[in-house]
Amino acid sequence: MSDGTADGTVLLRDINPGPGTSSPAGLTVGGGRVFFVASSPSTGQELYATDGTPDGTVLLRDINPGTGGSGPTGMTVVGGRVFFIATAPGTGRELYVTDGTPEGTGLVRDIIPGPVDSVLQGLTAVGGRLVFTVLNGPAGSELFATDGTPGGTVLLADLNPGAAGSSPSVLRVVGDRAFFVATAAATGRELYVTDGTPAGTVLLADLNPGATGSGIANLTVAGDRVFFAADGGAGVGVELYATDGTPGGTVLLQDINPGTANSVPSVLAAAGDRLFFTATTPATGRELYVSDGTPAGTVLVRDLNPGLISTTPTNPRVVGDRVFFTTITPGTGAELFVTDGTPDGTVLVRDIIPGSVSSVPQAVAVLGDRLIFTAVGSGTGRELYATDGTPDGTVLLADLAPGADSTIIVIDTSTTPTVVGDRLFFRATTPGTGAELYVTDGTPEGTALVRDIFPGAAGSNPMLLTVAGDRLFFTADDGLTGRELYVVAPGRTGGGVTGVKVAVGDRGLPPSRVTSLTVVFDGLVTVPPDGLEVARADGTPVPVAVDVVARGRQTVAVVTFVGPDVVGGSLPDGDYVLTVRGDRIRGAGDRPVDGDGDGLPGGDRVERFSRLFGDADGDRDVDAADDALFQTTLGRSAGDPDFLSLFDFDGNGTVDPADEAEFVARLGGALP
Repeated sequence: MSDGTADGTVLLRDINPGPGTSSPAGLTVGGGRVFFVASSPSTGQELYATDGTPDGTVLLRDINPGTGGSGPTGMTVVGGRVFFIATAPGTGRELYVTDGTPEGTGLVRDIIPGPVDSVLQGLTAVGGRLVFTVLNGPAGSELFATDGTPGGTVLLADLNPGAAGSSPSVLRVVGDRAFFVATAAATGRELYVTDGTPAGTVLLADLNPGATGSGIANLTVAGDRVFFAADGGAGVGVELYATDGTPGGTVLLQDINPGTANSVPSVLAAAGDRLFFTATTPATGRELYVSDGTPAGTVLVRDLNPGLISTTPTNPRVVGDRVFFTTITPGTGAELFVTDGTPDGTVLVRDIIPGSVSSVPQAVAVLGDRLIFTAVGSGTGRELYATDGTPDGTVLLADLAPGADSTIIVIDTSTTPTVVGDRLFFRATTPGTGAELYVTDGTPEGTALVRDIFPGAAGSNPMLLTVAGDRLFFTADDGLTGRELYVVAPGRTGGGVTGVKVAVGDRGLPPSRVTSLTVVFDGLVTVPPDGLEVARADGTPVPVAVDVVARGRQTVAVVTFVGPDVVGGSLPDGDYVLTVRGDRIRGAGDRPVDGDGDGLPGGDRVERFSRLFGDADGDRDVDAADDALFQTTLGRSAGDPDFLSLFDFDGNGTVDPADEAEFVARLGGALP
């Protein structure tokens, strides 16, 4: 588990032990668990579930015993269960269901009996049932539904009798009904609705009468209606329609480009019960429209590029009852605009690069009442911004790749949103960290690296960010275990302790000399003189000097030692305790640092360490193995490849007879 700090962002389980990767994929949240597919040498690719703890991360069932794996795909949550497609001997590729336990994981029905695969697609939750298409079923390609039992797995309707079938495609779910398109000989491809039962599966309208079909596209839910574009045939063209899910309530909203010409509505976004879309007319070009689902309420919002030049808004994002979008106007280039559905409320948010040069904003997420987006700024490259819809409320959050270089920021939309509480987690690539996990609360002070999982510029490349309750799951590669599953349960980031390490000399060898300690904070913090304390194990204070510097979005404090007992900059032999005083060190908003990692401000971080001159292997004694290494460096000086500073007792740059005397005095001794 994790408290939301770097130290608490942890690998859940090394499913494929060692450097081999288990390649977790298909993260799906259901019933308080996260389901995912992973590979191990003994089982191949199978289905796992996790409750966010190492012990609760388990294989559900080895459906295809042995190393071959069952290759689960199509995981779809219905109530507290997850349906998926998998391969097993004797049945081929069929439909399975799990309740999150090994005992509750099994085959639903062998729809095409025997080893022949049932070719399934479009798994969709509709009410308490799963609706899906069987491409090679007994009636051709048709729509089925299941309640998770063999007897409750049925064909909904043979809409186009014969071997070809109707090739249904589910487009949108509204409440306990699904809207889909299907082909029948008499009507062509038209719009249907189903509640998951045969009786509730019906044609809504033959909008283009006859066998041609109406070319249904862009189905979008707004309020209790479904909007879509369709070709109504002679006299209409491609225009905007809406339906309430009944044949009588499926209507043309407005012939925006009158007659047989097409306005070709293209959905921008749904905000509440209104649909924002673009459409084309000869007088305005392509511009922004809004509809409340009635003909009278379907109107042009504003001709931002007056005349025939099109505005063509792109990259929309809904925040409350407003829609943010990027568009190009002659005076601003490509910049961020916002609309509330009225002409006066459709305005430029901020011209980030003043004049006709474009900042090309790209909306990436909604955080409370603000939009988080990326844009190219003057001198900053592409970085992360936040806006409340006003010029003054539009701010650069962080120049993570300082200067003109751009930060590659990815908001992972392949699964569930990455907003947890009041914070957004995202993957960003910077020169110092490579691709790692970052977080923002929408303020510059609250935008920070969560943890450098693969230290240095290589990057762990977090992927498949998936939210379950107050926890964030993702996959990452730390360079040691391969790509595995991680979890973070955010309490508060930005100002938490990310690591404490003891500086031990050349080649990473253990503490024969301890000349400094380094404390890294995952945000910009203030460290007072008494914020870091060092003491002997018996509580005797050790005088220290602390040097604090900011490195990007991190704060690094280096502790060195002073006083009469310090020789060559190193502590004397003994056991020590470093205490990071969370109640004294302040982060963003003058908040105390979460030192003990319990998710709450304040609390101490305690790091224990030792020093024993001559202990080169870290086993708390000086023995023959240490002596063998010491002899290789005796007489060597700094600059010599065989010089080891950990044996330079007095720190004069040479391992000489004085250092040898100190080493011999400890040979055969040990720390208690």
